[in-house]
Amino acid sequence: MIMPMLVMLFACCIGNLLGYTVLKNVVVCMYYNSYSLPTYHTLFSSDAFIQTTLIPLCLMFVINGLVLYRKLQFSLLAFLRNDLRKAKQRHAIPLHHGSFMHRIRLRVILQNIPAYLILFIGIFFVMLMLSIAIGLPDTLSYYQNNVSSLMLAKNETILNDENIQPHVASAESFFQKTLEYKTDSFREDVSVFGVQPNSSYVKSKQIKQLKRHQILISQSIHDKYDVQVGDTITLHGKYDSSTYKLKVAGIYYYSGSLAIFMSNTQFRSMFDEYAKGWFSNKKINEIDRDSIATTITKKDVIKVAKQLDHSMGSFMKYFQYLCTGCAVILLYLLTKLIIERNEKAISMTKILGYTTKEIVKIYIVSTTIVVFLSVLVSTFMSEWLMIWIWKAMMQRMDGWFAFVLSTYGKIYMILLVFVGYLFVMMLDIQRIRKIPMDSVLKNNS
Repeated sequence: MIMPMLVMLFACCIGNLLGYTVLKNVVVCMYYNSYSLPTYHTLFSSDAFIQTTLIPLCLMFVINGLVLYRKLQFSLLAFLRNDLRKAKQRHAIPLHHGSFMHRIRLRVILQNIPAYLILFIGIFFVMLMLSIAIGLPDTLSYYQNNVSSLMLAKNETILNDENIQPHVASAESFFQKTLEYKTDSFREDVSVFGVQPNSSYVKSKQIKQLKRHQILISQSIHDKYDVQVGDTITLHGKYDSSTYKLKVAGIYYYSGSLAIFMSNTQFRSMFDEYAKGWFSNKKINEIDRDSIATTITKKDVIKVAKQLDHSMGSFMKYFQYLCTGCAVILLYLLTKLIIERNEKAISMTKILGYTTKEIVKIYIVSTTIVVFLSVLVSTFMSEWLMIWIWKAMMQRMDGWFAFVLSTYGKIYMILLVFVGYLFVMMLDIQRIRKIPMDSVLKNNS
């Protein structure tokens, strides 16, 4: 156990050294590039040391100890015979269809199912990390490119004085109030809009059909909290103890914010205090700034996405390269394990006169097929899992925007892993070339 523990200890020391020196500068650059924060001071983190150093060392010690203890249950004769498996030899599945090369490749896959299963799990983990590194920029890019569809109007102006009447032809009045939606662990603001029944900006025929205490919810509320049509949601006053139980009559396709909609008549009958505003596709200039409480424009909506992209863009690129490096290391170790397990068979095929090219067609092509299928399946599985993780994460944050992984992003993920695998495949071919023909004779002596 000394050698692997020494290697692990050396890796932990080097990792901590790089983390507090060279790699620290990457994070520092993002820190200064993102926020107007004071000068930083490097501090040693005991939690980080436990999670990144002590726990891995303990895991390495326990896993190596368990594996060695299990192997040492075998007799000396079993070690001499290189027979360190308790399971009995299983009968081979008969394969009668297909060409000889097709059947032998299938046989290689069937004989190495445990190793290929580990390979699949490793690839899935890498693809999940890549879906974060590529999906987050895709999500922010989608949010920025589709900001117009995330707004009810190009300009939303909320006034301090509801008697002011703008002279813009496209202006349409609305009422607005902020309530709170509470869960067991979190609470956040929900905007309540009272709009005209035949609104040009909230285009829904259901508005004028709504009865008392019936509402339309935005797509964001539906997606974030799984609120369905027919459900009753409870909203609370932000600064008082008032409670409102409202029945969901429909879902309005609006993802710009967590919002509910009702007619302006119903709105005024429910609330005593509220703000009045105006929707407009043109800027309202004739109103004094002192009379305007707030103005929401395209720039305001897109500001958060730009800030996140600006602050995390470089980190995501760095993370993509890190994931690709992890994929290369993982594929190298697992394919190396598969070749070593089949070293006796490869040596025998060389004795029988098969060339290196033909052996590569048997073993490397088999692994390539498994890697290709694993990458494809993992791409879609990681996207599905990332959507679930993203939803759980956003439920602890204000606001909502859905996770988006574009088709280009999926292709890019696949290409990154395959570029790494091509490098590993060249090393595997060289390893197969170096296996001597007398290896099978030595193992059976």
